Formats: sequence, structure tokens, C-alpha cells
Amino acid sequence: MGVTPKEAAKLKQEFLESMPGVAAFLEKVVEDCRQTGYVETLAGRRCPLPNINLQSWRLRGEAERKAVNTPMQGSAADVMKAAMIALGESLQIGQAGEGGAAIVLMIHDELVIEVAAIVRECMEVVPVRKLHLSVPLAVKMSMGRSWGDLKEVELLPL
Repeated sequence: MGVTPKEAAKLKQEFLESMPGVAAFLEKVVEDCRQTGYVETLAGRRCPLPNINLQSWRLRGEAERKAVNTPMQGSAADVMKAAMIALGESLQIGQAGEGGAAIVLMIHDELVIEVAAIVRECMEVVPVRKLHLSVPLAVKMSMGRSWGDLKEVELLPL
């Protein structure tokens, strides 16, 4: 970000003060992990963190950071997996030449897809319903003959 550690700490503090629910949530995640010895993703996948209660500040701090990070990134992976499964079922993967669609590439939280109309519903609606999310998911779609030629497609409301 091009800031000093002191400036970064100040930015973090300002963010947490502006969103008090975030700080409370993060504290609860760490405290729950101290009690159980693990954290979970939205889909219930567990990550054991046996160092969470150690005296060593270095090992305990590492476990605390993992306790906060794992549910966030792991749950994001759960969302992508739910969406990809729904896409596979709805689009009959492997039949792109016959009016279906094919997932060409996945990079972190983005999919490159030879696409049919059902993609948006599977990406926005299915994960929310299956994982019981209380916030909507928004999907941006782009089209192009190659990665460098992609242009965002304006989507109509569902």
C-alpha cells in the first residue's frame, strides 16, 4: 500500500472503529477457536489450530491470524465450490459445442466460462441459498475472444 507500519496500524484501527461489528466478529472467532481448538468455514470444513493457546507469542500469534483468515478464505472457497457444482449440474459441462457450457479456467474467485444464460443465477443465487448467506452476492460478467479482449457485460436484474 506504500505506507509505513505505523500508518497501516492507524488505517486498520480506523477501519475497525468504523465497522464495530467486524472487530467483535474477529474477537469471537479467535475466542471460539481458543475454546474448541479449530475454526470452521461456512460449509463446516474444520481447520485445527493447536497452537492457539500456547505461551509462545510467535506461535500463538500465527494461530490467531490463521483463526481469522481461514474462515474468510475457506468460506470464499466454499462459495466458489457451490457455484461451480451448480454450474456443472446446470450447464452439462463438456458439451459446449452442443449448446452447453464449459469452465475454461478458474483463478482464485474468478471463472472463465464458455457460457449459457444460467451462469448468473448459479453464481449469485445458489450459493446464497445453499450456504444460508444473509448478504447478496454480485457477479460481474465479461465477454471476449481472449483474456486481453474482455469487456464487461451489463447485466439485467434477476
